[in-house]
Amino acid sequence: MNEFAKYDSTQSEKKTSALPLGLTYLRDIKIMPPKFLIEKILPLNCLIGVVGPSYTYKTFLMLDMALCIAAKVPFNDFVVKQGTVIYVAGEGRIGTAQRIEAWCIKHSQNRDELPFILSQTAINFRDIETIKQLKTIHEQVDDISLIVIDTLNRNSGSMNENAPADMSEFINACSELIDHFGCSVCVVHHTGKDANGARGHSSFYAALDAEFTTKRVGDHDVLVKCTKQKDAPELEDMQFFAVATGNSITLDLTEVRKFKKQDGLSGDQKLALNCFKELLDAKQAKFGGVTVQGIELGEWRNLFKQRHAGDNDKSKNTAHNRARTALVEAKLLNLIDGVYCLGDKAT
Repeated sequence: MNEFAKYDSTQSEKKTSALPLGLTYLRDIKIMPPKFLIEKILPLNCLIGVVGPSYTYKTFLMLDMALCIAAKVPFNDFVVKQGTVIYVAGEGRIGTAQRIEAWCIKHSQNRDELPFILSQTAINFRDIETIKQLKTIHEQVDDISLIVIDTLNRNSGSMNENAPADMSEFINACSELIDHFGCSVCVVHHTGKDANGARGHSSFYAALDAEFTTKRVGDHDVLVKCTKQKDAPELEDMQFFAVATGNSITLDLTEVRKFKKQDGLSGDQKLALNCFKELLDAKQAKFGGVTVQGIELGEWRNLFKQRHAGDNDKSKNTAHNRARTALVEAKLLNLIDGVYCLGDKAT
């Protein structure tokens, strides 16, 4: 008899059917391989982060994965486990609906038949009463597999992202929902100023079971890197390119490749040019690939303002005016009869 067995036999009178506080003897723990909502990508019953700078297709990527789970459609040949998805969109809900419609067109799905729940407002995940109310949804839906919070900033009240206490409140709320529903929670979040990690306190990254970062490459591609996978091998890099679909875009998997950087453009100028090209591609797709002459100022400015991180409408208009002027002066765009077209240097 080994030493533990001798000790164990002396404790038999003190044993109860269950230890308190979720404590368990090693002998009673079954070691199981990790389970996934999306094979090798999104682990089950975990906290996951999708992190990247603005305009790196984070929401497009997250919607793609979430809708694949709801529809039981393979995510680029990766097997998925079907379940109900709750998607909490903190901003751009009209745009989100258009992106969902584009996904349904691409995958020949009827959105009315998908177990996909979309929020109509932002939700403060640091508010105790709000979390209590959210948990009651299990009375109507009993197979929630994924809750997406897009973005952390828009769904955390007046949170100071750099304050450890505030970040802990948010993380604890996510953990509470994971335990309650037996689901995964995926948080879409921005990088800091240096773009080398998630913005805010380091406890966010520490709490994640998996993290994926997004980075724009070229005009229409996004590189996705697995920067953390706690209980499984990290996934190899993936690259997607944006394809005009319906009134929005979808992402198609492509080979990982490098692009030359477009030197000399500021962040606002790159955003303005990307918005212009996105509108141009969408119009060409709408008209069966027929070349479209250009884009009117109003629709271009509106898309730019939707994507721009400015504090108010005036600042967004000013940013677009400056970027537009610079792009024309650089001959990347031309203004012809009130319509903006690609210039010689952009073609």
